[in-house]
Parts: sequence; C-alpha cells; structure tokens
Amino acid sequence: MPNRKNIIKLMILLAVATLVLVARFWIVNPATAWQWITKYGYWAMALTFAGFVTVLARRLPALSGIWQQCKAHRAGLCCVLLAGVYFQVHEPREFKVLFDEFVISGVARTMHFDRQATFPARAHSIYGRLMILESGVDKRPFFFAFIVSLAHDLTGYRPENAFYVNACLATTLLLLVYAFGCVHGGPRLGCLGVLILAGLPLIAQNATAGGFELANLVMILTLYFAGSHYYRSPGAQGLNLFILTAVLLAQARYESILYVAIVPVVVICKWWQEKRITLTWMAVISPALLLTPLLVNEVFLSHPKFFQTDPGEAFLSTQYLSGNASVALYYLFNPSFNSTNSVLLSVLGVFGIAFFTFLAVRTIKQWLLQRNREVVLLLIFIVTCANTIVALCVFWGHWDDPMVARFSLPLQLLMVVLALRIAVEFLGSRSLPKWAMVLAGIWIVAFAAPASSRYAKTMDIITAQEYSWLFEYLAHKDPATTLTIAGSVIGPILHNMPAISIDAAKISRWQVKTCLDESIYREIIVLQRFKMDYKLGKYVESEPGQLGEGFKLETIAERRFRPDMISRISRVVDVDIGKAHPPDGFEKGPFKDEEALLGNLIMKLP
Repeated sequence: MPNRKNIIKLMILLAVATLVLVARFWIVNPATAWQWITKYGYWAMALTFAGFVTVLARRLPALSGIWQQCKAHRAGLCCVLLAGVYFQVHEPREFKVLFDEFVISGVARTMHFDRQATFPARAHSIYGRLMILESGVDKRPFFFAFIVSLAHDLTGYRPENAFYVNACLATTLLLLVYAFGCVHGGPRLGCLGVLILAGLPLIAQNATAGGFELANLVMILTLYFAGSHYYRSPGAQGLNLFILTAVLLAQARYESILYVAIVPVVVICKWWQEKRITLTWMAVISPALLLTPLLVNEVFLSHPKFFQTDPGEAFLSTQYLSGNASVALYYLFNPSFNSTNSVLLSVLGVFGIAFFTFLAVRTIKQWLLQRNREVVLLLIFIVTCANTIVALCVFWGHWDDPMVARFSLPLQLLMVVLALRIAVEFLGSRSLPKWAMVLAGIWIVAFAAPASSRYAKTMDIITAQEYSWLFEYLAHKDPATTLTIAGSVIGPILHNMPAISIDAAKISRWQVKTCLDESIYREIIVLQRFKMDYKLGKYVESEPGQLGEGFKLETIAERRFRPDMISRISRVVDVDIGKAHPPDGFEKGPFKDEEALLGNLIMKLP
C-alpha cells in the first residue's frame, strides 16, 4: 500500500511537471509572464524561501555530523571569520557591475516597498514623497534581490544593504568550504580550502559589491550538502531540503537552473538502489515552484535588447567558444597584480579537475553501490562544466573584462573543492602538513593582498566610478527640489532621488522646460560622458545615453576617469522645446479638486 501511494504521488508529480512545461512553452506569452512576475513573483519567492528556512531548521540537527568530524573547529571558525574580514579591507564597497547591480538593488527596493518583483524606471518627488511612476521586469532571476529586500525589512531601507548581504554571503561561502574540507579530510584541510579561496581577489571584489554571484556560489555548495544528506539517508529523508535548495539555486543566476537536473538523477539513483519509490508531497508540487524562473527566462528571451550584442551578432553561439576559451585560460593564469584571478588556485584547480575526472571514471560504479556523496559532487562537476561552456559561448564572454570575470566563479569554486577532494586521495590516512597552510597564507600576503589593494579591475569599470561620483554630489541635494537625468535612473532612485533617463528627457522636452519655468524642481542635474574622437580631435558626447542638442547646460563639475574620457555633471538652464507641445488632455485650470490638480502636475513631469 505505501508503494502504491508513492506511485500515485509520482503520477501527480509528472502531471504537474507537464503542466508547468506546457504553460511555459505553449501557453504563457511575454506579456502574461511580465504580469505574473510583477504581481506574484515576490510572493512565490517568499513562499519558497520560507519553506527552505523551515525545512533547513528542522534538518540542522541531522546535519550536525559535519561538525562532529571537526574536533578542533574553533581554529577553523577563526580562520573563516578572519578571511571574511580580509575580503572587506581592500576593495571599496560600491556598485561595480553596472547596470546589473543597480537593477538587482532596484528590484530589492520595490520588493521592500511594494512587494513587487520589478525595478523602478522613472521617479518624481510629489508632495515631498518619492513616487515611482514607471517600472519594468528584469531579465535576471531575483533570489538575491529577495534576500536584500529582507535586509531592508529587518534593518530599514538603505542601498548599502546589498554590500552587507554580500559580506555575510562571502563569510557563509568560506564556512561551507571549510565544512567541505572537514567532511573529507579534517579541520586542517578545511582551513586550507578557506585560505585558497581567500587568495582569490575576485571573491573580494564581489564580497564588496551588489551582485548576485556569491548567492549563487553559496547555493551550489548548499546543494552539495543537501544532496549528499538525502542520498545517504533512508527513504525520503532530506528530499524536501534538497529540492528547495535546487529551486532557490535555479533563481540565483540565469544558467543555474541547469542544476535542477541533478535532483531527478540523484533521486532515481537512490530509488534504484533502494528498489522502492519514496516521495514527499513537497516533491510532488515542486515543479510548480520552477514556474517563476521559467517565466523570468521567457521575459529574457522575448526582448533582444537584453542580449546586449552588436547588430547582426548572435547572443549564444559555438563560434565564440574558441576565442573566449583562450581568453579564459589567459585570465586564469595571468600573474599580473592588476588581475582578479589566483594562479595558485588555477594550478591546483587544473590538477583537481584532472585527477577527479580520472577518479570518477575509475570508481563511479563503487560510488553508486556505496551511495557515496561523491555521486552528488560528480553531478555538480558536470553541470558546472556545462554552465562554464555556455558562458564561454556567449557573445561578451571574455573573462578578462572586469565585468565578465565573475562568470568564472562557479568554475573557480569547483576548482577549490576538487583540489581539496583530490588532496584526500594523496594524503590517505595522513593529516595535511602544516606547511601547506603556511604556503597558502604566504600566497595571500605576497600576491592576493597586493592585487586586492590595487583593485585595478574595479577602477577599470568607468561607469561605476561615474555614478559613485554622482552619488557623492547628490548626497547634499534635497530630493524634493532636485531632478537627475542620467543614462540609468535606478542609481539615483536607490538613493531616494527623483530621476529620469536621458532618452526620456529627449522626448519630454516640454515637461523638462515646464519643470524649470514653474519651479517644480529648482535644479535639474545631468550626468554625461564625453569621449575623445581622434578623427575630429575633440571630445564628443558618448554612450551610455546622449542628451544631444536643445538643452542649455551649465557645467558644475568635471572628472577624468580615463585620459580619453571626461565625465561631466551639469545643470539644465533652459530647453529648446521646438515644436514640442503639452501632452494630450492637459488642462491649465482651474481645477475642481485635488485629484485634478495632481493629474495636472503628473502631466508636467517628464
């Protein structure tokens, strides 16, 4: 009878999965996906996360065996904390990968204030209150944005919360790496893993930024531990945690949804070995939880502008693989202090990947028969390699680009854990020699620390430097009387400043002039970039966004972030509206009530 019940559960599971796939690929259109994400995306994520936390809290006693194998874990925890602090001391805490990080934090802001998974696209100060008048749905999964919104809920809204969340995630990642080393080879091996990871400046760069990369890495390792616990436990014990971890991981990065494939493979392997089907009701409905990331994928694929490619170029193609792969190898083994890689990690990682592949081919049958945790590690290895190949087939997949190097992080995390795993094979029953940790510490002091303190790649991200400079200026301005015009409106809005895009300003000339003439805003600020045109021998306005002619500007400040580039903050003095006219339905007055007056004011806002 119990087996019959589980067969019924399996049939329902297959039906739910079929309905989800049919809905995604044959029923739902981009407009419907946009509406669903806007209205229900936050609540779907909140429900999934609440289930994950609840199940994790119940399973923590069962996972305590991790620490029982670490008799001297106090030193390891000190190592983790020191490494976590080290990540914060060299790199500046700021938004770095623009405009991605702006959008993610913009979604977190809207989640906090409105419980909607959208980002602000236009905002004005109305009656002293910042009002979002236009929003959009992002192409990015929003698990990290949800975590940041929780930080806003618990501590109050501030843009810097994204940096603090990443600082916590970086420490959590170190803790998980330590736990991995402890499980396989004891506390010393765990400390070695922490030191190797701490010697990667790219982690420090992301630990002080506002991106979702560290959330992705944390969930990858969490998936390993949850999958190993389920695989080695009897029946369906640990299955709920395993599934919910995979669902959240699927919403951490675009390509991370591929990790979901690990769950059915592990489950089927376990059923085959136990010769019985065991399912929970959570497992039965779990395909429905994947509807949100699938709809986000629908939004992504429906807008070519999201691909950010040159005209006529494909977003994803194998023709990019060879060129991007050669650049990736150069990046991984680049000895320069101006790079964010770690040659030590790359060397150890190559050996780890090679020997683990050899070990897997030789002992996979034994792993399966013994229900070894290495089966889960092997599957993560396969999916991570597949994701890496996908990343290298993307049009802009050059890892030496300071904004693209983060795509290497899953592979580099894999290198860390495989290096630790292979070290166990070489050590046998012996403990890790202390000199190995000393060498890893020397690497941090001699190579990683100078590379992090130079933060050359961070300084190469000119757009991030421009907006940090803009925020310093806006910090002294009154949100009720200052409007910002910039290529990205989300940055100023994150700092509670009214803002419109340069494109919006160009098509709303009448409204911009009206705001000046009627003193709706006392000051309208514009951020522009001018780049040297070597053929003309002068600086010309360049991307992102070109304000063009028709705006009379007064320069407030200029700054050179590169010799051939001038960033300028200006004040709008006047606007040539030409043939522009008031919007349809505009009335000068008199007004019958406050609602009519407010409607008139909104029509005047660009």
